[in-house]
Amino acid sequence: MVNFKGRNWYLGVSRNISLFSAALEVAGHYFYSIKYGLIPRESLIIVKNGTQASIFNNQENISKYHQQLEKVCLSPTRLKKNRGYLL
Repeated sequence: MVNFKGRNWYLGVSRNISLFSAALEVAGHYFYSIKYGLIPRESLIIVKNGTQASIFNNQENISKYHQQLEKVCLSPTRLKKNRGYLL
């Protein structure tokens, strides 16, 4: 756990990727969440030696994100609306 700006952040994933790749991943999750009608998924990245990335999530935010994601996945109407964003 990391406390940053008065919020607790819990380790979500730790992997061997560069800062650039980690930043693109987190930015993609954030901005595409909005396109899919979800709350933005907030993440905190800590990178050591340029390639050891740990991505932390705020527990309250990630819980709300997962609840909204479940609603979208269980709603045929919302899934159909988002069809244009699928690859």
